[in-house]
Amino acid sequence: MKSGLQPKHLPTPLLLTVLGWSSGGYSGAFSAEVGGRRIPAYVDPTVDALESGTVTETVHGLSKKVSTAASRAQASAARAASGLLRVQHLSLQSNHKRLEIADAVKEVTSAGELAALHAKIATAALKDSKLASTDAVNKAKVLAEKAVQDLFTRKYNELDSWRHAALTDGNVEATREAKVLAAPYYDAVTNIYKRANEYKSEATGLRLQANRLMGRAAKWQQRGDKEAEGGDSMNAEANYHKAHVLRERADQTEVKAKEMDKTAKDALGQAPAYMEAAGQAVKSAENQMNPYGLPPLPVDPMFAYTPPPQAA
Repeated sequence: MKSGLQPKHLPTPLLLTVLGWSSGGYSGAFSAEVGGRRIPAYVDPTVDALESGTVTETVHGLSKKVSTAASRAQASAARAASGLLRVQHLSLQSNHKRLEIADAVKEVTSAGELAALHAKIATAALKDSKLASTDAVNKAKVLAEKAVQDLFTRKYNELDSWRHAALTDGNVEATREAKVLAAPYYDAVTNIYKRANEYKSEATGLRLQANRLMGRAAKWQQRGDKEAEGGDSMNAEANYHKAHVLRERADQTEVKAKEMDKTAKDALGQAPAYMEAAGQAVKSAENQMNPYGLPPLPVDPMFAYTPPPQAA
């Protein structure tokens, strides 16, 4: 006996159908009418062979037919199960696609809402810019003026060293510097002349004093001579002594006057050295402040090139 689904295990309709292929009522030869014309049914040659064979062959053929029908039923069930799995798989894919579509719809909706919000913001910004346009133009003018003023002020400060180098009269600076450098020497010369004059004045005073002393000595000398002529030798000697003392004092005073004259002369002798030093200081100032010996500028650069006015 071959394995497979046996006739008793088949459902009743399916069993009747299978048995009908070999029985008299179900000989397997079915016919149909299509469009009023009868079309003979297809008859399996195995069925004809079964009908013309012995009972054993008939039973064996029926068993084979039952096994074949059972195999076909199992294949159909397997195909049905596979189809169900396919349907379930397609259903899952459909659900997944629906979720993706729903997410995409949400994303598009969110993007649309965001775009609408941005549009509102842009519209509000446009309105604000129109309202502030006049004020912005006025502020821009003020800023532009301030920027130009700052530019000129910055450039003026940057050119400060060049201005002092190129727009400075070297002769004026040399004269100013020469006064500063030569001032100590000129002061020394002034002091020398002052002291020399003082010495000369003192010498003159001493000479006047010596002359007065000599005059008094001459008078005492004359008195002594008269006393001697009169025979009064004692008084004559006293008068001669006084005259001698006065002449000595006069001589000493004259010596002091000569010393004062010599001191004044020595002091005046130092003046040329100080004057020469002052001249060297003037030349040094000229070399430093006007090394190229440029002539004086025709105009004062401090007035010809005035700085820009202070920003308000």
